[in-house]
Amino acid sequence: LNTEKATEIAQELICRYLEAVVMFGRYWILVTSLDCFFHSRKSLDDCADLSSKEYQRKAKTVMRQKTMLGRTYMEASMLIGNIELLVTGGLHGQEVQPVKYAFLGSSIK
Repeated sequence: LNTEKATEIAQELICRYLEAVVMFGRYWILVTSLDCFFHSRKSLDDCADLSSKEYQRKAKTVMRQKTMLGRTYMEASMLIGNIELLVTGGLHGQEVQPVKYAFLGSSIK
């Protein structure tokens, strides 16, 4: 896998999942911005996480709780193979409430 092919794959995946609505029970996220990371390929992505992540045969979206400088926030990522699409912008809310919240960056409060 070279840089040109990795760029092509990233563009294809981002186009496919941009504007996706992801549901977690009654909680939803409308994805408007994504960053792409090629894990296990440090030669392609200097931000790659080389930890042993499970290879995802089917696309899977996960929410992770993170803490930075004593503040807790959530991050959403779409995992496909060894590729992570980090949600970096969008709207989120709950199915039963009319209120929507915007976020920019990976921190979802």
